[in-house]
Parts: sequence; C-alpha cells; structure tokens
Amino acid sequence: MTSRAASHGADEEREGFLANGVPDWTALPPPPTPSSHQRRESRLGCGVVVSIVGACIAGARAARAMLACAPDHLVRRWVLPLVYAEAAVAFACLAGLLWGDPGTIKRSTATCAPIPAAVLARLRAGEAAAEKRGQNITGDDGRVYCVRCLVWRPPRGAHHCS
Repeated sequence: MTSRAASHGADEEREGFLANGVPDWTALPPPPTPSSHQRRESRLGCGVVVSIVGACIAGARAARAMLACAPDHLVRRWVLPLVYAEAAVAFACLAGLLWGDPGTIKRSTATCAPIPAAVLARLRAGEAAAEKRGQNITGDDGRVYCVRCLVWRPPRGAHHCS
C-alpha cells in the first residue's frame, strides 16, 4: 500500500474532528485565553475587600479611642482583637479565591464527546463554533456544551470561561 493510499485511508477514517466516531479533542481549535476583564474584576474585588477591612479597622480604633476614658470597658478590651481576627479571615478567604483551583474543565475525550452536530458542522466549515456568545447547547442529561471551550459542563453550572 502506498503512502498516498495510506494517508487517504487515514483521512477517510479521521473525518475532520472525529477519529473512528470519537472526538479528537487535540484537533479542536485552541481554548480561549482569559480576558483582561477577568483580571480587572479580580483587582476590583481585592480593592473592595481591602477598603472594607481598612474601614472596619479604622472604625474599631476610633471606637476604642472614644472609650479611652472608660475604665477597662469590655468593648475597649476586645474590639480590636476581634476586628483583626475578622480581617485575617477575610484575607484568608480572599487568598483562597485568588489562588485556589477554580474548577477548570480540561479537554479530554470524556469532556468533549459527543460534539453536537451543529458545532461539528461549523468546525468542519472552518467557522467559529457559535456565531455569538451565549449560544451554548443543553444536552438531554442536563449538561451544557460550551461553544467557546468546546467541552461539556456539568449540570450544576460550572463557570469555566468568560
């Protein structure tokens, strides 16, 4: 069998993004990169948390200063340690949100299969998987096919891309 005949047979077997009827997720277009909008939201959220914590600490220090004339008042003794502890918890939660695993759905045969017919037809034509954002496809089992990332999301609303 010549190499040309072998490659022709492989082309027939491969049929674009399918290899033996199974999606070849390595042949799909690359996933979208995070936008600057996502980073801007992150910075804004950090600024809000830092501002709120700063305002709480300033208010607690002011309350403690106003109670300076009170002899060993309960609020005067415990207000700052409690506010500092709350600030530490807020920063720990913020760090978890910033550096924790967001639950990214990686491409694999299990997460890409089956490619919906409408998406497959657009990909074979060399077009984008959807004309505009928000045209995700809901499957019979409740999963949603993301037309940007080309993966099936679980029914409980995983937000893996923007």
